[in-house]
Amino acid sequence: MIYREAFQRLNLGTAAALSIVVLAALLLLNALQFRGLRRADES
Repeated sequence: MIYREAFQRLNLGTAAALSIVVLAALLLLNALQFRGLRRADES
């Protein structure tokens, strides 16, 4: 979707916004994984 917006539709602003949303989602998932791993390590 990001590729299509940026290179096929030449809508770089939307592609950049989508990239930031994906980055935020990945950071959230990463934080949840680290929290789960830390809890598993403590028990």
